[in-house]
Amino acid sequence: MEGLGVIVVIGAALVAPASPAAAQGSRLEHLALNQADMRRASGALLRQSELSGVRPGWRPLATVPDSDQLVCPWQNYSRCTPTGHGEADFQPTKIGNAGFVGSRVDVLATTRDAVGKFEVDTRPGTVACEAEALREALGAQLKTVSARQLPSPNVGKRAVAHEFVYEQAKRSPKRIYVTIIEFLRGRGVGVLNTMNFDAPGDETKRVALARLIDGRLKGA
Repeated sequence: MEGLGVIVVIGAALVAPASPAAAQGSRLEHLALNQADMRRASGALLRQSELSGVRPGWRPLATVPDSDQLVCPWQNYSRCTPTGHGEADFQPTKIGNAGFVGSRVDVLATTRDAVGKFEVDTRPGTVACEAEALREALGAQLKTVSARQLPSPNVGKRAVAHEFVYEQAKRSPKRIYVTIIEFLRGRGVGVLNTMNFDAPGDETKRVALARLIDGRLKGA
């Protein structure tokens, strides 16, 4: 794998399947966005300055348009009403062992809506179907090495962490690690995505970044 351009494409694929408006039809959320909750969501996002101590250095990456289909057949968000949404993604300033850091925050109409969204996102079996969808988005030549749920990090009211590992033959990097932390806080659902090459990266730093988002949701 050569050049930052390829890394940008990989980062774009990472965020697309998890988009909040990922389908059309009866299973889609009922959007009711308002300015106050849009500000709340945007204000909780990860900031470039907060990545200053995370190698190799980062710059903003344009947000990818929403995908047009749900990832898993049972996903149904029709009872959820998002009232705010924000996303902030970053790409490395130079080639290194990391390829992407992204944050996403959805604010929903009620706490019940937020719990419902979180429970759909974290239903058993989701890891397997999301792993395959992500593999196809990143490149069909990749082989899935593992897709697993990690121990729940201490962030938010409830949280879950997933790790996806992919391998490509005769290319560099040999392995791609994608880690997703999703957490619930009041009416908000926050997500931190990271991508690392040939090693899983620093779990402590990932959780610290997720807690920054959580802290702003808690105080909003």
